[in-house]
Amino acid sequence: GSVSTAQFTEHMNYVVAQGFETISPAQYLAWLQGDGDGLPPKPIMITFDDNILNAGPATEILQARGLRAVMYVVSGFADAPDGWNMDWTVLESMVASGWYMQLHAGP
Repeated sequence: GSVSTAQFTEHMNYVVAQGFETISPAQYLAWLQGDGDGLPPKPIMITFDDNILNAGPATEILQARGLRAVMYVVSGFADAPDGWNMDWTVLESMVASGWYMQLHAGP
């Protein structure tokens, strides 16, 4: 399910207050393969599914707290936005503002 902007803000405040640090999928993979420099003491990966348009407000909340997140993108949704999903232009601007993008299976 989804959470409201207020709930997400609360959750991210908790993440910061507890000393968690966001990591990228590449950092996690390197750690799994034993190739990385290690992970922070309290690593966390914040993820969003399906390039849904309502994830947009999360950018400001994340940036204000020095956090980053991963968006799992369904390329078919981005190729044909329907008012519910983000298109490539929006996704590119999210990358520029600190998001990580990963592929998600789908149409």
